[in-house]
Amino acid sequence: MELLEIILILVGIVIIIISCRFVDKNDQKKMQIPIENLTLDKIFSDEEMKHLKDQIKELLIKSSEDTINLTEDSLSRLSNEKIMAVSEFSDQILEKISRNHEEVVFLYNMLNDKQKELKETVKEIDTVQRKIKQTKQQSDIQPSKTSIKTDTTKSKSENNNEKILSLYSEGKSIIEISKLLNLGQGEVKLVVDLFHDKK
Repeated sequence: MELLEIILILVGIVIIIISCRFVDKNDQKKMQIPIENLTLDKIFSDEEMKHLKDQIKELLIKSSEDTINLTEDSLSRLSNEKIMAVSEFSDQILEKISRNHEEVVFLYNMLNDKQKELKETVKEIDTVQRKIKQTKQQSDIQPSKTSIKTDTTKSKSENNNEKILSLYSEGKSIIEISKLLNLGQGEVKLVVDLFHDKK
């Protein structure tokens, strides 16, 4: 029985191989239809052609809309980045302008204070000169009290300058020095700046 089974299996395999070759030859004959004569009109009906064209149009429209959306998104993202960069730059410029404005206002106020002081000093000098003329006319021997006052005011200002510089070298701020010596902040800053310019 074993020999019979082996023979039957072999016969079955041979039949399968022959049938495969036979089917293969039939398929090849069917496939040998001339491709040159085939057109879309012969393969598809008019309705199928119209349906295919509509589907192609829809796909093209959808892909173009997707492309437009992607382009708009990337352009808006790029424009937002540029706007942020310009905004940061303008903030920096405005900050610098503000700082410069504050410095100019401070210098302007300091100059106004100095102008007032100079006007007062000129008035004092005029009054001293008048008094000196009057005292010279009265007596040439006796020294005037007003001339002594001008010498003391000069020595006071020189002492203030020395005090300002020594306090500044000790690490005191301009505000602290002006409070300690009862002087204006502009005057203290001017003395400190002049001292540093000389160095």
